[in-house]
Amino acid sequence: MNNVINDLKGVTGINNEYFILVIISIIIILCLKVISKIICKMYALNKHTSRNIFKFNQSLNVISNIIIFLSIFLLWEGHLKNVVTIISFISAGAT
Repeated sequence: MNNVINDLKGVTGINNEYFILVIISIIIILCLKVISKIICKMYALNKHTSRNIFKFNQSLNVISNIIIFLSIFLLWEGHLKNVVTIISFISAGAT
């Protein structure tokens, strides 16, 4: 794994830390989406009406997307501080 990351760093010039953060972010997204699909299928097996399954699926998707957003935000928090600072300076200069 480290050899692949070092090769990518040599080709792109991007820091190794960013590759690791991207891989962890993808793993978080995939795991939570798979878990939400499994929960939805288990709920559908209990012979609920299609309307209840749809409502449950929608609420489960909202909850899983919120969890994904918060976990990725916490993961990338140290790197997002600089981006938020740049955005605030640009918006202050535009007004």
